[in-house]
Amino acid sequence: MDFIGRQAELEYLETLRSKKGVVACLIYGRRRVGKTELISRFCQDKRSIQFQFSITDRVSQLNYIGGAMSVFAGRPIASDSFYSLFASLAELCMEEPTVVVFDEFPYLLEGSGTEVATEVQRFIDMMLKGTDTMVIICGSQTSVMREHFGNPQRPLFGRFPYRIRLEPLSLTETALMHPSMSAIDAIRMHLTFGGIPYYHILADSREYRESITSSFLRKMAPLGVDMEGILALEIPAGDKHRRILAAIAGGAVSLKDIADRTGMERSGCSDRISELVETGFLEAVHPMYGAPKRPIYRISDALTAFYYEVLEKHKAQIDWLRPDVSYERLEQIIHTFLGRRFEDACAAYLRASYPCTELGKWWGPVGKDDNGTTIGEIDIAAKAEASGVTFDLMCECKMRRKRTGPEELDLLISYASNTHATNIRYILFSTGGFTDDLREMSELRKDVILVGIDELMGLTPPEPL
Repeated sequence: MDFIGRQAELEYLETLRSKKGVVACLIYGRRRVGKTELISRFCQDKRSIQFQFSITDRVSQLNYIGGAMSVFAGRPIASDSFYSLFASLAELCMEEPTVVVFDEFPYLLEGSGTEVATEVQRFIDMMLKGTDTMVIICGSQTSVMREHFGNPQRPLFGRFPYRIRLEPLSLTETALMHPSMSAIDAIRMHLTFGGIPYYHILADSREYRESITSSFLRKMAPLGVDMEGILALEIPAGDKHRRILAAIAGGAVSLKDIADRTGMERSGCSDRISELVETGFLEAVHPMYGAPKRPIYRISDALTAFYYEVLEKHKAQIDWLRPDVSYERLEQIIHTFLGRRFEDACAAYLRASYPCTELGKWWGPVGKDDNGTTIGEIDIAAKAEASGVTFDLMCECKMRRKRTGPEELDLLISYASNTHATNIRYILFSTGGFTDDLREMSELRKDVILVGIDELMGLTPPEPL
């Protein structure tokens, strides 16, 4: 498969490589996002030595580093100290400009801790002086990376001024990975697998349903096994963090509800929620335009959300010997899941198409009936600036076959009247298209923008605000 995306990151790395002297760059991001592939592509036409670490002990790490250097240098290099090995590595870098890569660096830290971190600091600060060397450290375990590179008490703090946080691929990029799929199935794939290249490659089939049945609904299905492995690495089995994810998947979104559902004290629950937010598993929904300020939470990673909200929550409905039957049982549940996640694709479209300065959601009272106060919700609320003018964007997101019509616009306008918004643009997203009546209205009104599949897939440019 062709290398897709990452042009901005490659150009940034090339810019760093052109600098004189020692350049230290940190590349981090979640597992399977493509960090190693990015580095390999960058290094393919350069003199480079790349260390790929794994979980092992100190002696094995020393032997591995010495062995890799021996292959690179064409002569035996061995030592029982990191200091000596890094001194030999510095000598190799003095010969000509070199890129040195420490991939999966947290595994090296696990085996050797502060000792190796101190020697890497010495390697960068002292040993490489007078060379044109680019040092790249790469890692997936964000909590370990954050501790060693963000803590002023650690030796590597401040040594890596250049950083790349590698994000998942966009919808239009992942669609290129599924050329045989329809546009709607490509959108479904993105909402499920979240733009993580490895998963899109592993799950690629002719259609979305086939991808789900082969990847998740069979015994020892590859992605089900992989998800268990990732969760085991990032979140210890039986840990309270997992209980929080399961609670949110079950509908608990406020701190109070999550604490009650998990049986945890609120303070401890809040601390663990913060950790899950920092590691990218959760996000706090940003309230806007007078929505209640108490935080609510959602699972931010698409595949983790699918795992908990569809597979784990409805495990009893899965017949591992009959994946097609299992899919039929889960089809409506998956459809509902995709409808909720569709807001993520719409939010990404807004960020890419308009200069958004703030993006979140609005919810609040919209009236009363016999049952009490009615709560309404605007799927996405945002602020954007264009030509010195601030616009308030109120968005409705519909992932369905049915065409969206004037009644959805009327409801959105009604809800928006309860906000503090003024210079409003009403944006309606719909995978099912739009009725002729609504299209005629959008042509007459400058404050209505319609976004269909062609716009989402980048086939039609966005309308100006």
